[in-house]
Amino acid sequence: MTLTYGYCFQHELREDLLDTLIATQVKRPFELNLLLRSVFLEGRYQAGSFTLDGFESVPEYALTDEPEPKSTIAVVGKLIASWVLPRRKSPDHADYKVVTVLPYKCWLDTEDDLVLVQDFPQSEQTRALLLIAVPTVVRNKKVFAKLTDGILTATPEERIYFGVELFDKLMPEAVNDLEKIRNIFELIERGGGTEEAQKLLDEHSYPMRKAIYDKMYEIQKLLGLPKTEPAPPASRKKLHEPLQ
Repeated sequence: MTLTYGYCFQHELREDLLDTLIATQVKRPFELNLLLRSVFLEGRYQAGSFTLDGFESVPEYALTDEPEPKSTIAVVGKLIASWVLPRRKSPDHADYKVVTVLPYKCWLDTEDDLVLVQDFPQSEQTRALLLIAVPTVVRNKKVFAKLTDGILTATPEERIYFGVELFDKLMPEAVNDLEKIRNIFELIERGGGTEEAQKLLDEHSYPMRKAIYDKMYEIQKLLGLPKTEPAPPASRKKLHEPLQ
């Protein structure tokens, strides 16, 4: 099984992020804009992990894709990804990382490729967490700034098709998560159901990770979840399709 399917490639993503950075730069300090430009131009984009939160039916828009979906279900969860700028390339010789949490859906197509889509799951808890997730700039492992103006933030109105070629690096946890997703579809193909596959979700196979997000959700409920959804970023048009 390969992981090559996708419409979004890294050079497009870099160009798009730089366009968005220019369009929104008045909202941020000049020095932060220069730093972010360096991150997106010189940094490496890496997938840290894919949480495995649950199953949904393959979305309707996928039924018109070529190749068509082979599976009738999609694995859904959160992608933790980051742009990493090493000290040898940074303007002040510090290590920088821009950390993002994005929604994903994944299914198997008729060519046995995993299709990865940045798309919001139906789960109320996961949607709520993603809507309050703010991209964070980390300097030498300490929070340096939070990008509250929308850059890098996924919205429910948009989606991106992408493949692992989008990333410069897959961290060991992300590799393990993708392997579990492959195993899920193999189990479903062999058995025709999701009972065994359910055991590979975070709820059963990675309870510590699930507990972290459950706690975050409970804290947000106490603080008050956002009443409105954030507006789409100023750019990102060419990589997204409006949801139907």
